[in-house]
Amino acid sequence: MPAASEKIKNLSALAYFSILCLMAFGFFVWLGRQYMAHELFYVFDRQSNSFRFLDFDNSYMCAKLAASPLRHAVYDPASQLSFFKQWLAPLQITTSPYCQVVPWYFVFAIPFGLFPLPVAYVIWNLLFCSFGIIGLRQLMRYLGRFDRKERIFLYVWLFAFFPAQAAIFDGQNSWFLLGLSALYCKFWLESRDTPCGIVLSFVTVKPQYFLYLLIPAIAQRRWRILAVALFSCLVFLVISGLVIGFDNIVNYPKVLTRIESGDLAVYPRHMVSIRGPVSILLGQNLGFQIGTGIFFLSMILLFFMWLRTPKTAVLPAFAATIMGMVVFSPHTHPYDLTFMALPFVLIAPSLKNKDILRSLPGYHRLCISIFVFLPILIYFPLVGLFSFAPKDSVAHGEPLAWTFSLINLLLLFLIIGQWQSAKKQPGSEQGSEL
Repeated sequence: MPAASEKIKNLSALAYFSILCLMAFGFFVWLGRQYMAHELFYVFDRQSNSFRFLDFDNSYMCAKLAASPLRHAVYDPASQLSFFKQWLAPLQITTSPYCQVVPWYFVFAIPFGLFPLPVAYVIWNLLFCSFGIIGLRQLMRYLGRFDRKERIFLYVWLFAFFPAQAAIFDGQNSWFLLGLSALYCKFWLESRDTPCGIVLSFVTVKPQYFLYLLIPAIAQRRWRILAVALFSCLVFLVISGLVIGFDNIVNYPKVLTRIESGDLAVYPRHMVSIRGPVSILLGQNLGFQIGTGIFFLSMILLFFMWLRTPKTAVLPAFAATIMGMVVFSPHTHPYDLTFMALPFVLIAPSLKNKDILRSLPGYHRLCISIFVFLPILIYFPLVGLFSFAPKDSVAHGEPLAWTFSLINLLLLFLIIGQWQSAKKQPGSEQGSEL
């Protein structure tokens, strides 16, 4: 009987791995068909009588504007519209998506503008997905918990995960941020503060996540990380100012506040952080105010958590920080949840060592199980919600906001439980540094 039971478990694991492979393969087949049919980069929505674009179109626009005579007016809606008019001519377009990325992002994107948009899209995704996998692999090899088969499972898991697929489809930079965050954790654990600070500075591509990842360095008094990160950011700003003008640098906070407080370009009802459900229930203005308040409160709580984090609890503390980023950030969309591969790696022991798994507390095993089955746990509720939800709620992304917010909140509480347990392990020292 034990042998038969073991065989059933192995067959079940193989079946699940096959399902993940099919989910990943099916996505790339669909994406390839869209690409070859020239139906990927923009679609005319007859219901709203407007064009819908990929986020990558905005990144490509950044590249073109930064290398054009309009580079000193990159945040001017008229300048951004001019790119889309030129691109889509002879089609008529009166409005375009607004891009409020950080100033240095315009300079960062310039090389991609050297290629035609369809070619740049492929290069973008190949580079960013590769960087994300490399960063994750470096962290897993450092932790030493996963063998080759387990690492392959995690890569397939990631490519089958809806948010990671959404990042590829939309041409978002979430895979880039995944690689940066993984390397940040690895360099932190190795006490390599200079590369840790340099990697952290690139996370400013999404400033809200940069602020969260600053917390461990400040609370644990890793001042070199902080100094290197801030110096690198200063270098980015100087280079950006020389290319797109220092007026764009100075006025960027006003641009960001104006955009984030409204619906233009940010779609608050689509957000999968707490701000999404709050915006659905209370409206976008109140949702922005409450979401911003929760954002600052969560950073304060994470700061005190890191003050009390000994060496034995650093990994769950990082996992909680990453989950706190996606749960409480004032700006989190589904593709940002590509990050969730990182807490999975940080809190999971070897997935094949049954003795270790059995020895874990129930809440820890539950957390690992949710992560393992997250691709299908997300996929099937989403299919049901999109099939039966009222059309208006689907159009505003409400099913996404509710589904992800609730699951992520549960995972955050379970990881905090692991942090509490890790603090009590022998050898822990309050405020110890790594």
